[in-house]
Amino acid sequence: MKGIINGLWIGNKLSFMSQSCIQSWLDLGYEFRLWVYEPVVNVPEGVSIYMGDEIMNKEEVYNIAENNHILNSADQFRLMLMYKRGGWYVDLDCFGLSLLTDLESNEIVISTERTMKSGAYKSKLDYRVSNQMLYSKNTNEKLWLDLYNLMNNKIKLNEKLGEGHKMGKLEGMKIICKVDNWIKKGKYTNIKLLCPSEVCNLDWWNTNEYFNNKPIKKKWGVEPNLPLEQGYAIHLWHSLATKKSNINLPVENSCYDRLTKNHQLIFLDQ
Repeated sequence: MKGIINGLWIGNKLSFMSQSCIQSWLDLGYEFRLWVYEPVVNVPEGVSIYMGDEIMNKEEVYNIAENNHILNSADQFRLMLMYKRGGWYVDLDCFGLSLLTDLESNEIVISTERTMKSGAYKSKLDYRVSNQMLYSKNTNEKLWLDLYNLMNNKIKLNEKLGEGHKMGKLEGMKIICKVDNWIKKGKYTNIKLLCPSEVCNLDWWNTNEYFNNKPIKKKWGVEPNLPLEQGYAIHLWHSLATKKSNINLPVENSCYDRLTKNHQLIFLDQ
């Protein structure tokens, strides 16, 4: 066994993409610990099931999901998981490509993603901190608790303001972006930020092309870093693929199809 990868699923049935990503880590030799709050019907063989109540109680997680979007509840869960258990956390749309062993000499590891260089969302920054992949060598690291408390304060403020005051679905991403400033100000000196190419080499604005067998070209001032399947993992942008591009099972001969075809997966009630 190469080590342990943790992931979270809120619901009772995995998507095809989540199955394929879990299987990718199993195929690399990792134990995969799937944290859940109810029975899940189509978990790949070999996955270890853990109850999420060990990290955050179900009522709290579902309350955040109902009142402030499910992505924010998942963001809070991963921060508390890092604080209480440490180790690796990956989103269930991160497809494992290589072993993570050489990163484990670092105390804390956090992924990043590229930013747009033209258009309305043009950024002066080359990257922004993201939370698709996290690592903590030790438990009780103050960073995770600081981030959790920032998010929790936002949640409590919205509850105080009452009906109609909900956080946007990307609030957790905004919170973790503070890590970059904390590093620059010297508040934390034990964090390694991964390059976007190491986990997020597929930019979110190229998901339609990736999943639909279309050429991936320069967009928003950013040249794609081809081949996309390099680094430690590739983040597949589950919500964009399944909702905006309406993709569940792979489109024949697409990049995603070629990525997953060598993995034996469980397809139940897709």
